[in-house]
Amino acid sequence: QGVLLQRGDARLDLVLLGANLDSQEEPKLAQVQAMHRLLKARRRANPFCAVMWGDLNNRLVAYEELKQHVLEQPNGELQLAESGVSMLVDMIADPMKRRQLLAKDALVYQGQDVTNRKFTIARCDALMSRIFRLHIEAADRIQVPLPFYKHTPLELLMSEKLGVRLRLEDVALSEQICRADSQRGPSLLPDLRQRYFGWHQGGKDLQLGVKPDVAEDGSPGSTYLQLGWLEGVAIYQGSSAPAKLLAWETEDQISAFDHLPLRATVGIRF
Repeated sequence: QGVLLQRGDARLDLVLLGANLDSQEEPKLAQVQAMHRLLKARRRANPFCAVMWGDLNNRLVAYEELKQHVLEQPNGELQLAESGVSMLVDMIADPMKRRQLLAKDALVYQGQDVTNRKFTIARCDALMSRIFRLHIEAADRIQVPLPFYKHTPLELLMSEKLGVRLRLEDVALSEQICRADSQRGPSLLPDLRQRYFGWHQGGKDLQLGVKPDVAEDGSPGSTYLQLGWLEGVAIYQGSSAPAKLLAWETEDQISAFDHLPLRATVGIRF
């Protein structure tokens, strides 16, 4: 979407790109290439800035240090052990350790995964990093938010607490749940472990899986956690107006499905 901003006699052409990038490498690469062509072809009579935000679809690599905290299941699949869950919850809870955990993001991670496979940054992510200044580059100067994914749906947690199957038709706010808690006793609000590792459904723990991607030749690729900062903000490198990411946040007071909403502030000078 194109927006013309004006302040006095100064004008800025602002391009807003809402992202919902594919989870597979080749389709995602095609999406990023298409965005690049669109931005390069855009005519700019005024100072120009392009900002992309939304689901960039980058999970955390199941990094090498987690190897002792991963168990192989009878069916051959890998799953986080309780010790791994405890370690990750501790890192999520601490703002400084969250910054360390973000360094395992597929956009930037260097090293091996839990299967001893050397991780290689995907071509789509390497291209995105060349075209845009990404949120992850600002992690040393802004606070890293709680992970956006994979969040246990509130209706499942409430169903377990109350012993009946519930379905939420509307978005729920934490303050609404707090008011209900004060009237009924035991808290319905989940703790961090329940939020990120408490999704039990159909006999499976949906957030504990350590899953490999499939390489282009059909062989197993690198392995990933069902956890990460999928939602991000990116500023186009070709922008003529100086821009800077000032805040990158989750809105954890809103309970929707398995992603937390994104909120960010970008400063642009023109």
